[in-house]
Amino acid sequence: VPFHIWLPDAHAAAPAHVSALMSGVMITMGFYGLARFLPLLGPPSEAVAFVLLALGAAGALGAVLLALVQRDVKRVLAYSTVENAGLVTLAMGVGLLGQARHAPGIAVLGWTAALLHIWSHALAKSLLFGGIGAIAHATHSRDLEGWGGVLRRWPLVGGLTVLGAFAIAAVPGLSGFVSEWLILRAMFESALHLEGASRAVMVVGIAAVAMTAALTVACYARLIGIGLLGMPRREMPAGSFGPPGAVTAGPLAALAALCVAMAWFPVPIAAALAGPVRLLAPLGDPALVADAVRPLG
Repeated sequence: VPFHIWLPDAHAAAPAHVSALMSGVMITMGFYGLARFLPLLGPPSEAVAFVLLALGAAGALGAVLLALVQRDVKRVLAYSTVENAGLVTLAMGVGLLGQARHAPGIAVLGWTAALLHIWSHALAKSLLFGGIGAIAHATHSRDLEGWGGVLRRWPLVGGLTVLGAFAIAAVPGLSGFVSEWLILRAMFESALHLEGASRAVMVVGIAAVAMTAALTVACYARLIGIGLLGMPRREMPAGSFGPPGAVTAGPLAALAALCVAMAWFPVPIAAALAGPVRLLAPLGDPALVADAVRPLG
């Protein structure tokens, strides 16, 4: 937000594997560009940090509200991508604010949370687009209200899709929980240790992230409850739900395993991000992040 208008229409028109690349790779390249160029602009500005925080909160909360009212399953996932882009933007704002206020610990937490959430979202959303795309191809429909009973008839693909939904909704034990928890941890540290306008902005941001997290759970409960559980709402073509081939199940299983591994082994993941974080927040100690995420494993 406000540069998101094209995304739902593009996802609705693209094949599922292209949508996975758009959400997992193409959107990420914009954040890669920000991370590369922001350090070249000199000392961070509080004003820029506040702009990122405001846009991030608006994107996260606004997009998840729009996702809740979509019937086209790919538009639901598209608005979910906008929401997660908002969370990444917000985390980058926390990192910049920490640098601007000479709080390297907050800067390290914010930047690590942003990079971690980029990876978490890329994995979980690719899993979701793969699973939802396979189901849409089998049913010849993207209308959520016309699905139903998919999990019983196609348990492997349906089960992996449910795992992807849990990951993107930040259910504990999966990748989304670690990255969103770290975003909140960075924001709480900022609210506790910064003063004045920065503290007030962080309190509002924490409320926005908390509400976004709750609405995301509601959004994916709706997607799973209506689309995958219950009884079929219409007759499906014969042979629609045959055994999934390796081309369908293999990539979904690999992505699901990575979503689990990212949550169960967060310390090595944080260590792998230490190099980029040193470039973004050179005065901070990336070991702080390892100490913060160790209990989660």
